[in-house]
Amino acid sequence: TATPLLREVLTKAGCRIVPQAKACIDVEIVDRLPNVYDYPLHGFPCEGYALDITPNKVTIKVLNGTGTIRAAQTLAQMAGEKATLEAASIEDWPAFKLRGVMHDVGRSFISFEELKHEIDLLSRFKVNTFHWHLTDDQGWRIEIKKYPRLTEIGSKRTCTQVDGWHTSHMVNEPHEGFYTQEDIREIVA
Repeated sequence: TATPLLREVLTKAGCRIVPQAKACIDVEIVDRLPNVYDYPLHGFPCEGYALDITPNKVTIKVLNGTGTIRAAQTLAQMAGEKATLEAASIEDWPAFKLRGVMHDVGRSFISFEELKHEIDLLSRFKVNTFHWHLTDDQGWRIEIKKYPRLTEIGSKRTCTQVDGWHTSHMVNEPHEGFYTQEDIREIVA
């Protein structure tokens, strides 16, 4: 398929994409999907899709690229570890347009690679909004080149507080790190 994100989702699910395949995936952008419900919410396009799986073809009908990605995620979930699909017809859309997660790295820093891994996992379950809490009195996690001491000092903490559930496991443990501007650009992209 010529859709790069669809190709990526399917490849990560263990599917092989070959030029002379016996089965093909056809993505069709349509003007409307009669059995898919949608409502307007600024910044959130329709994520609905119609998916038809037959022995030799997978047909995906969508209104836009977002629907294509959601259909690909469904295909990956259906394929599972065996990377095979059963015949099916599905018309799907989210009940809630905004499905999000907030990650508070100001308090609980995690590495850039782990953060990307978590975002990839969340996208498999069609989470579409990521709130990134980068600063707090426990830590400054964003590089500001004009003010390097923000990360030199503010990104390093030793937690000695025991009264909160979120800190009791970190007593006297160093808790430090920050994300470069390049890291942040990659996450946003």
